Amino acid sequence: MARRNAADMQVTLSVNECDFQAGALVDPDGVGITRTSQEIEPQAALEACVASVARASENGRFLYQLGRANLARRDVDAAQTGLVVKARGWCQIQTAA
Repeated sequence: MARRNAADMQVTLSVNECDFQAGALVDPDGVGITRTSQEIEPQAALEACVASVARASENGRFLYQLGRANLARRDVDAAQTGLVVKARGWCQIQTAA
């Protein structure tokens, strides 16, 4: 079997609109597209992340980013769910190691 060099490989990065609108630098599951809290455009982020959660409700990254979008809207109650779900996931990752 022939060996492949890293130069022979192609990587395709698919960025979701929710990632683009509300991606977090501290998210270990992030795709490298990030915005600070002050850079989030609340309505655009909310629409993108609601759509992403509707398509993939089990995706903790989208739930967390939806929480960030809601925080940008200053809706703390709505934000709490996504942020808590993601925090629980991070705890599980850290305790599993």
